[in-house]
Amino acid sequence: MRIYGLSIVMVLILLCLTVFGVLSLASAQAERTLSEKNAEHLTQYALCDAEAQRMLAEVHAAAASIDQPRKLPALLDAMAYSCTVLDNGQVAVRYETARQGQLSITVELTVGPGRDISVESYRLNVQTDGAVERPSLWQG
Repeated sequence: MRIYGLSIVMVLILLCLTVFGVLSLASAQAERTLSEKNAEHLTQYALCDAEAQRMLAEVHAAAASIDQPRKLPALLDAMAYSCTVLDNGQVAVRYETARQGQLSITVELTVGPGRDISVESYRLNVQTDGAVERPSLWQG
């Protein structure tokens, strides 16, 4: 009778260890999948951000090369930026980066009379199932 009781206890211990082992493997696989998705998302974001910063540098260079902000739209429209001359003499510039996977970044800024540039909005666009979500990264 003592051997049967000991055998039952050993079987229960082995069963518990097996269940915990399988759960650990399933958890590790889920964490790996999540980490890979996160790495892909961060890579896409970094590419979008680098493109947005490159385009912002182009706007800075264009603003530095002119003597009046009103001349900026003619220069930037040739580079596929959306420009609007405002009533107060400022120029509103809007551009969107090329899509990286599901992400793109839209930047809105104004160029003042002294060629000073103010970033008004720096927004991440997330394409999901045909709809575009726009969580704000920074609202000036």
